[in-house]
Amino acid sequence: MLDPYFSASKIAWILDNVDGARANAQAGNLRFGTVDTFLLWHLSDGKNHKTDVTNASRTSLFNIHTLQWDNELLEIFNIPLSMLPEVCNSDAIFGSLYRNGQTIPITGMIGDQQSALVGQSCFDGGDMKATFGTGCFLMVNSGSKPQISSSRLLSTIGYQLNGDLHYALEGSIFSAGTIIQWLRDRMEFFEDSKSSIELLSSSGQSNGALFVPAFTGIGAPHWNAEVRAAFYGITRDTSKQDMVTAAFKALIYQVIDIKEALKDDGITIQSLAVDGGMANNQKFCQLLADYLELNLNVPASTESTALGAAITAGFGHGIFSSQAEVQQSPELITIYSPREDFKDVEDLAKWREFMQLLMGAYN
Repeated sequence: MLDPYFSASKIAWILDNVDGARANAQAGNLRFGTVDTFLLWHLSDGKNHKTDVTNASRTSLFNIHTLQWDNELLEIFNIPLSMLPEVCNSDAIFGSLYRNGQTIPITGMIGDQQSALVGQSCFDGGDMKATFGTGCFLMVNSGSKPQISSSRLLSTIGYQLNGDLHYALEGSIFSAGTIIQWLRDRMEFFEDSKSSIELLSSSGQSNGALFVPAFTGIGAPHWNAEVRAAFYGITRDTSKQDMVTAAFKALIYQVIDIKEALKDDGITIQSLAVDGGMANNQKFCQLLADYLELNLNVPASTESTALGAAITAGFGHGIFSSQAEVQQSPELITIYSPREDFKDVEDLAKWREFMQLLMGAYN
């Protein structure tokens, strides 16, 4: 999608608006990288300018079919190839860092959400995870060939480990944990994020209050960068609990939209692996299972992104030789099943109508 979420338009803006940037780029004196490349550059004292296929695939400049920087896209955005890092497998040898007389090899590099996919052991086509961190990102392993979505989901590279390349489809929700932070820091509804569970209605009732959490626009499958957040349906009877519950439900409703978009693309979700900070909120996980009508699998450690990064480095360093060696034990997983007597007392259709009105106002 053409969206400021990705790198290409940002690079183009810098080259066109920062004094001397384009001249330096054309002279070969300017480098670009996503955060992984920036860290590697500094850890290697400026020796290594590299990235991996997963991070490269999120720039809008990388051809995920040929696994090369795309000359046509570079021409469209007017970006010199000399700026871009060398692209490697996720478990490649990226170089070394030297500290206190020690040489430490850097044997893994992988994108944030792709790392969680690996951390959740989603190694087979159809395996799916949802990470609830700052944002929420649902990603499904789509196999060894890229699947182009007809529902405005993102086709991306999932990982390239041990010579095995897998693609993925992703639905991006820009605001998740940031909603809770906003309610805590700006609205001062509670003192710490853990306390939000006390204001979340276990029945999902928000007394007619609706919330669209478009702090930085709306992601998949709607893709509107201009729309902004808003509450609707507030009356004199509206309470803190109603507003907090409406905020959590807005996140759940967006997940439902992505679930239905995946179904339109021929992918039916049987269960969902969940990680990230919000996965520790038991009420939220139960409501998510209820609304999605799916079993939710929550690992003992919800830091799947960090785990996936360690696994990726382990492949690169030869600690792991097969995906079977890193499969999680089922005893370490908590399962939330949908409650049979649960009903969505406030219509999802009302929320969708409110969001469409907001998006129309910002078009």
